[in-house]
Amino acid sequence: MNTSVDKKYALKQLMLFLIIALPVTWIFMGVALHISDGMVETKPLSNLLYILACFMPAIAGLLVCIITKDRIRSLMFLPKLQGNVKAYSLAIVGGVLISVMSPFIICLFPEVGKFNSEVSVWIVIFSAIQAVVMCCIQFFALMGEEIGWMGLVFPRLEKICGTTLGIIITGIIRGLWHMALFFQDGKFLWEDFGMLMFNNIVGGCLLVLLTKMSGSVVPSAIFHGITNTLPGVLYMFMIVDPAAYENKELMLEVIAHIPYVIIMAICFVVLKLRYSNTMQRE
Repeated sequence: MNTSVDKKYALKQLMLFLIIALPVTWIFMGVALHISDGMVETKPLSNLLYILACFMPAIAGLLVCIITKDRIRSLMFLPKLQGNVKAYSLAIVGGVLISVMSPFIICLFPEVGKFNSEVSVWIVIFSAIQAVVMCCIQFFALMGEEIGWMGLVFPRLEKICGTTLGIIITGIIRGLWHMALFFQDGKFLWEDFGMLMFNNIVGGCLLVLLTKMSGSVVPSAIFHGITNTLPGVLYMFMIVDPAAYENKELMLEVIAHIPYVIIMAICFVVLKLRYSNTMQRE
């Protein structure tokens, strides 16, 4: 298959994916928020709709492969453990490091927050077990996302416009996919949405690197699961002054993102030097 035809095929798959995944997800998330008064995961039906929404990228990817007669294994959903210890280690260690940034930086300002020193050892042990269980649950849910983003969207975008633009556009699409969650009380939360968009674009450097290193979306789902779960567990052990936090929120966000951006910049350099345009596909 020549390059021009290959790009047209990739674009066709990408357009089909967007047509299937985005509108259905927005409907599921919108209805979930409506029936639960703006709070997802508070009622059984909203839980079900939110779970379905999480799996829509994977479902859309599967349907695209069926419609276009592509190999389903091209979505890279199978784990590849042999020879990929570095990728899985990076997913776990990177996820933990990024998760502790915000709580750690808050603790640098004692007037804003600190860890509760009165927590018992048993609570710490129980919370550690809880964190592991929650990360595992999140992993399976987020496989539904990463199969779509890293298994279908990014490889096709990379084929069409290269690695760098592929990362940026994939991050934008991921942000748009979450858009329905930012409509609250008749308003759209532009600042929160912008921050999510930024995190998706910049964080894509590590997710793409993990996928290229391993030839699988599994490490990306592991990283995603850890960063979705661990910060919330850590905040359970913190005493935060809401008023002081609100006064310094912008400064704390900026400081917390400095090491985040540095880590992602390093990932991008490694990606460009060693793995650019080399996405492994079965």
